[in-house]
Amino acid sequence: MCNRKQWSGGGFSIICSMLFVLYMVEISMCYKIRERTSSSKRASLDNFQHNEVDRSSRFFPLFSIVRISNQPCVPDAADSVGTCFTNNQCRNAGGVVSGVCASGFGVCCVVTATCEAVVTQNNTNIRNRDYPNAFTPGGLEVCNVRLQKPNANVCQLRLDFVQLQLAPADSGTGQCMADRLSINGVSGTAPPNLCGDLSGQHMYLDYGSSDRITLSVITDGAAIPMSRLWNVRATFIECNSLLRAPDGCLQYYTTATGQVRMLGYPMAPHLADLDYTVCVRSEDGAGNIVWSPCQGESLNQAFLMSGDAPADGATGTIGTMCDKDYVLIMTESEVPAGGGTAKTDDRYCGSAFATDVAPHMVRSIAKPFIMRVKTDENEEGEMMNSGFCLAYRQEPPRPTG
Repeated sequence: MCNRKQWSGGGFSIICSMLFVLYMVEISMCYKIRERTSSSKRASLDNFQHNEVDRSSRFFPLFSIVRISNQPCVPDAADSVGTCFTNNQCRNAGGVVSGVCASGFGVCCVVTATCEAVVTQNNTNIRNRDYPNAFTPGGLEVCNVRLQKPNANVCQLRLDFVQLQLAPADSGTGQCMADRLSINGVSGTAPPNLCGDLSGQHMYLDYGSSDRITLSVITDGAAIPMSRLWNVRATFIECNSLLRAPDGCLQYYTTATGQVRMLGYPMAPHLADLDYTVCVRSEDGAGNIVWSPCQGESLNQAFLMSGDAPADGATGTIGTMCDKDYVLIMTESEVPAGGGTAKTDDRYCGSAFATDVAPHMVRSIAKPFIMRVKTDENEEGEMMNSGFCLAYRQEPPRPTG
């Protein structure tokens, strides 16, 4: 053991001082660790994400995965869709936090856009001014929204019309005269001008060689003084995504059963000058698809395509006589056991689906499962026709022999 005589010039005091400083530093570090642990337990979720997630992401891969995945999420607001972000990402995207996701490590971020915006963020909600309130335009107003591909690997844009309520088509012609939704920059056949109530509908649009699709909502309050409202969700679909619709499909359904409503249904007269294709993804093991009027819709209202309903009654027409307004379903059927040819009549029109008497069903084995919707340029004289609501179900192959 050293004594003070062995240390000259205050050496003993220096050593003691150094040991004391080290001891105090250790105590201070332990205190800070305990204090940090205690405060983090008391912190709210938002403070945790703001103070901890971004720092920890440099050390723990889990947090990076949560931030990068950016999957859709269900926000607290029922009329929106969100994207799972960190707080910082949500702020950078100009979004609003509405709930949590990723087991509480992320926030459900709702991004919105309105007139003259350029949209590059997936799952953006495009809304009218004053939303969630409707508005009545004082005169002619044009609202343009540009949807820019966020990267070169995006091939399609899906639009979900959560709400879209515009003035109806002209009562004599079925054309969109006062209001219309116009879409430009689409590869292939551009969708027609649309109007009326399109809430609950959707469509797929191909970018092709273009990198921008423009939505133009044109409203004329002077022509029809009524309130308008829209909330449209935009989803960018990458070229190799399983969610991508087949080429040429304006609408694409991916369930074993479902309902398809004509664009604008049940507006009367139905929209004129339509020509689009509805596709249904074939389920594993499905051998055929069966179409029939939607349950819950009266039979004399579920299919009104041509021939003014009050005058003509429920009359179903099939085949080449349907040359103006009709639906086309590829209805190849099994060749009879004794030989013969498959069914070739594939157009359905009139004021009853398929036949005048029950069951009003069409079964098809033709794949892919598609239905084409076609109307002519004028609905004059057919003001009561409101289009159709048809249900489908996929079934296993039927036994032969």
